[in-house]
Amino acid sequence: MSAAGPVTTAIALDTEFANRKIWLVKVPNFVAERWRAVCQTNAHDCGDPVGPELGQILVDKPAAGAKEASMHLSLTHSDTEGLPKTFLMNVATQNMASMAAFAQTGPCSVSAVGRVFQKFDVVVERGAAGASTSGADGVIDPEYRQLSRMRAKAAATKSRTTQLISQPQFTNLRHPMHIGTTKKRDPTEKRLAKPAEELTADLFRLFERQPHWIFAQLQRQTEQPTQHLKAVLLEIAVQNKRGPYKDMWELKKGYRLTGDA
Repeated sequence: MSAAGPVTTAIALDTEFANRKIWLVKVPNFVAERWRAVCQTNAHDCGDPVGPELGQILVDKPAAGAKEASMHLSLTHSDTEGLPKTFLMNVATQNMASMAAFAQTGPCSVSAVGRVFQKFDVVVERGAAGASTSGADGVIDPEYRQLSRMRAKAAATKSRTTQLISQPQFTNLRHPMHIGTTKKRDPTEKRLAKPAEELTADLFRLFERQPHWIFAQLQRQTEQPTQHLKAVLLEIAVQNKRGPYKDMWELKKGYRLTGDA
């Protein structure tokens, strides 16, 4: 008898709309989580495969002297309490890899939705209408500020407890215990990584205090692991390679407040 080979299942791929142009819009995690909950609730309640309207994309006329129109994402669903209602859509098509979208239409069938030709990063709008009673530019949305504080408070809450054992007992030890001096670990290895959204909010607040930072300063302020901090920092900031601020970090143009150099 011969050994049975691997079982394969044929999947039908519908390519009717494979060349249709679509947009890829990257929203913050807290928006995606709220939308996902709304869609799941709607699917259980009425079984509508289309789902409810979650938001609208608004295209503003170009301002005087501007080359391109600005675009905003407005949350229209009723279940958006505690979230900012308006977001800025930054074009992120440059250096974008070729991407396509697919949807599972059945247990063994998949259809091509289209090919991505525009990519946008959605960020909280700064200086939005209603965000400041004084009308100053660069003010963070108050609902986003409250959301960031709640996430920071939750992250700071201790989830581990310690208990003193009066009579410790060690059984079934697979390896002997070696008591003695050990090599001191790098302090950065003990730092716990914050969620990317929370760390991004912290970095924005630091860049509001001053426009240029050395990486070591940012690490002291945020107390984050090197690789995690650098990965999040690269999403919103750039490192100067020359000039008076060589080797210092500053926000990308799309994230700078009005009036920044």
